[in-house]
Amino acid sequence: MSATSATRRLCQAQTHEGAKNLFSKLVKVLAAPAAIIGVLAVPAVASAAPHATVKAVTHLTNYLDYGYSGPWAADNLRRTATVTLLGTALLSDCGGGPIVACYQYTGRISDTGTARAFTGAFSPGAQAVKITGTPVARVNGHAVVNFFASSNAPTGALVPDTLSGYSSLNDPNWVKQFFPSTTRFGPGIFKLATYTWTYVDTRNCQIWVKAYNVSQANSGDITGVSYCTGSSHHGWVRLSGGRAYSVSPTRENYSWVQSRPSWDKLTIVGPGPINGHVGYVNAMHPGRVYAYYTGLESQHTYVVTIQPQFTPGGAPAGPFGRVTFYTR
Repeated sequence: MSATSATRRLCQAQTHEGAKNLFSKLVKVLAAPAAIIGVLAVPAVASAAPHATVKAVTHLTNYLDYGYSGPWAADNLRRTATVTLLGTALLSDCGGGPIVACYQYTGRISDTGTARAFTGAFSPGAQAVKITGTPVARVNGHAVVNFFASSNAPTGALVPDTLSGYSSLNDPNWVKQFFPSTTRFGPGIFKLATYTWTYVDTRNCQIWVKAYNVSQANSGDITGVSYCTGSSHHGWVRLSGGRAYSVSPTRENYSWVQSRPSWDKLTIVGPGPINGHVGYVNAMHPGRVYAYYTGLESQHTYVVTIQPQFTPGGAPAGPFGRVTFYTR
């Protein structure tokens, strides 16, 4: 064997042994990250970002509107809806079952638009009489619904931009459209926590209020019969029973009674910077309404004029009234 051949074989042996050692080191080095990767691969529940809000706007046409006596009008509305993630919840709040997380939400619905009544349908409110003609009322409403859902990924992209005709999703369930179809919701039927829809027929001087804290008897009505003229004026807001009492030399509480819901424009006349100040009270319930002024001057007379209106700054909803008081 020549020296050259011996040297070549030694180099090949050393090269082969070096490759084995290098491969062995690489295996050892790669083994540790593999274990770490295995730990990271265990499924984890994504954390919820509290108070994250998503929004969607839908234009509703010919949307069926229900009163106390059944469907009475077709609405054309601009509905703005939001859902806000409040935080995590117990799995049982979402009904349990095959879910890995549950989240608490609050949803809000706001509507603006018009309602066109059906001739001959029963009126929506207190009178429950057949509607004359096709009165049109302006609509302004809002509602809140609190609920639980197994998804923390609501999106406004799932809510339709337009909707015509009756929807199978009643108002409390409207917010479900923000979520994927696989989402599980809290047990029980969705219910509105609070809601108020106000319908104003300025042509016939009528208001109907559909609200969680207003009874049918006190809700007003939309009947198609004009109460703007004639001796009765049953559709007008009537004010009475004005009174005031002093809390301090610079503050006065006052109140009055009104026959129907309305927005009330308040204008005060008297000494000091408050003279001529204009404010509004949302008097949503018939009965006594309470208000107060601060920043008054001691031992002076002030006069507050109360003008019921269908909407803030809108048409009068009845004759004005006045409350006069003298600060101590």
